[in-house]
Amino acid sequence: MRTATNLLIIILLSLLLTSCSSRQLGYRYAETLISWQAGNYVSLTDSQDELLRAESQRFLQWHAEQHMPQYYATLSDIYRQLQRSEMGAEDLANYSEELATFWVQIRNELIPPSVALLQSLDDEQVAELLGNMQERLQEQEEELAQVDAEIAAGNASYAQERRAERFLNSFRDYAGRPSSEQEALIQEWSLQTSSLDAQWYAYQVAWHEAFVAALEQRKSSDFAVILGDIYLNPEQFRSAEMQENLALNRTRTVQLMVALEQSLSPRQRERILRRVDRLRRDLRGMMKQREVSV
Repeated sequence: MRTATNLLIIILLSLLLTSCSSRQLGYRYAETLISWQAGNYVSLTDSQDELLRAESQRFLQWHAEQHMPQYYATLSDIYRQLQRSEMGAEDLANYSEELATFWVQIRNELIPPSVALLQSLDDEQVAELLGNMQERLQEQEEELAQVDAEIAAGNASYAQERRAERFLNSFRDYAGRPSSEQEALIQEWSLQTSSLDAQWYAYQVAWHEAFVAALEQRKSSDFAVILGDIYLNPEQFRSAEMQENLALNRTRTVQLMVALEQSLSPRQRERILRRVDRLRRDLRGMMKQREVSV
């Protein structure tokens, strides 16, 4: 879950908000979107779809009441710091920790409705769900194989180039055209950070296997505890090497963010400020739909 100094933080906040709604659909229709997305993985009966919609409404109301005012306050802090060019590495670390706390709370809130829906699935639906999840994993495996093939063919910098291009695209989206100095900073960052594609895939496979095992016990009285463990402690499926690389990458990314913020032109800074302000207006609108005050 996306920055003048915090392109990353704004992107993450944006992803967090748009995961529950979008400006086009409107927050009040988010439960329809969630139901439709779930339908991409498993065919639901009318009663299951009704359950999902009801639980989605409850979750979205909780989200609007408990988190959105905090998002708004955070975005307002970011806006002020960007205006004054006052954001540094410590600020970025604090925002990252805040987002991590939000994600834990969200995962915890999703356990009861997940238990209710998953326990309602019959064996055929479970097979369909796991089959579609496996298909997504297969697509990731094929992407990983493509990267390996490129490297084997002599393009040793393929992964680094992809990493840099993804970041540059995000920068262009939020700040506009990067300067040569900014491009050089991003290229240097892509060389210094570790590629985690293979480790992420292994982690997702391990989580999937634990989820499969959990579903086999979905009729058990302990199912909520079992599911809660893999929801709230997904890090247990990451290797020690992955954890170490993630920490190093986070440190290097924060350093990049600080350098990029310091290099922003007045025009780039103004563009990001407009983006942050637009997110704040979207938040106010979504909270209003849920009758939540800022």
